[in-house]
Amino acid sequence: MCMQPVPWPEPDPQVAAAIAAMYGARKADRPLAVVIRERLGQWLRDEDFAAAFGIRGKPGLSPSRLARVTILQRAENLTDRGAADAVRARIDWKYLLGLALEDPGFDHTVLAEFRERVADAGLEQVALEALLDRRGGGAEPAGAGRGKRAGRGGGAGGRAPGLGGPADLRGGLGTPLRGPR
Repeated sequence: MCMQPVPWPEPDPQVAAAIAAMYGARKADRPLAVVIRERLGQWLRDEDFAAAFGIRGKPGLSPSRLARVTILQRAENLTDRGAADAVRARIDWKYLLGLALEDPGFDHTVLAEFRERVADAGLEQVALEALLDRRGGGAEPAGAGRGKRAGRGGGAGGRAPGLGGPADLRGGLGTPLRGPR
């Protein structure tokens, strides 16, 4: 599998209109996926994950999108199947990922393969580092670094620790991290 970087997509117009109609000016009650899209924009790039993918073979899914799915998955404590289902069914996730309403999503096994590739390439901290850079922090947290490999295992589906979650994002959004009601 290879990676061909794609630019960060704008939200699908139909999805964006539905999000605007659903939440309007109610900033406090927006789901995490909407808050991430609106406050952070393009804070991850496919190129950030290039070391985890080859240069030949069939192009895979956008690694920056899969990283965002993994972050939401961890924040909402979902299984791989639950996260893949959320990509298919939830409008707030489609909004974050720039997907159309009719986008079929992907098979849940893609998430485990993505985490494996990221861990094997030592890129577990990419999302956190990008968030810190976006916020102007630039400094690595203790124990972080692209050269270090964090342990795998534990948790739902053996998530790579640096691929987000409430502890990684709490300071970056200025809002409590909780799923939609």
